[in-house]
Amino acid sequence: MSDWRVQQEQEALRFLYKLLHSPENLISHIRHTAGATVVRLTYGYTPKDQDDEYIKTAETAMNHFALGVTPGAFMVDIFPILRYVPWAPFKRTAAKWHDTMLQLFSFPMNFVHDQMHRGTAEPSFVSKWLEEPGPEHEKAIIPAIAASLYVGGVDTTVSVISTFFVAMILYPEAQQLAQKEIDQVVGKDRLPTSADRGSLPYIEATFIGNQGCAFQQTQW
Repeated sequence: MSDWRVQQEQEALRFLYKLLHSPENLISHIRHTAGATVVRLTYGYTPKDQDDEYIKTAETAMNHFALGVTPGAFMVDIFPILRYVPWAPFKRTAAKWHDTMLQLFSFPMNFVHDQMHRGTAEPSFVSKWLEEPGPEHEKAIIPAIAASLYVGGVDTTVSVISTFFVAMILYPEAQQLAQKEIDQVVGKDRLPTSADRGSLPYIEATFIGNQGCAFQQTQW
């Protein structure tokens, strides 16, 4: 876990740098940082920039999934007999989506295998699982489980971080108290890290409360 905290802190620094230079792109920065953090913890892969090919593939796959589970999105949902029509448009769409899913699975897994072979793999969920002894049928499901971490982790993270920014804007007095605690405990010469967490009770309370608000919003 200590290795993963270092990765999270590095991605947080990248986020702050981007936010400092282009604050007008706040939501885009939040989403990219959430995706980059999940991908890095899962595969040890560091996305290069906003246009990283894997992030784009993952976002495309998520959009496909959202559309695919929407009731009535395709005529075959209403008229099941269309599944037997060879030229039905939804079949071409499904084939394209299938290719996207294969890319979502194959690219990062190939990356991890290559890095492990070179001895340069960054600690990650996948690399640690591959190193563990176990039957092949268990390792065969690693790509699907790893990909699901992106789907399950990005939107919730974006919601939590976005809610935090809204809360700090709506309640500036809370922001001032949080900043005061950071200045007193950490000082003004560096940013707080995970090691400071136990010494920042107000920040911790703000973090926990913000998570609760964000999850309530996603439920509604």
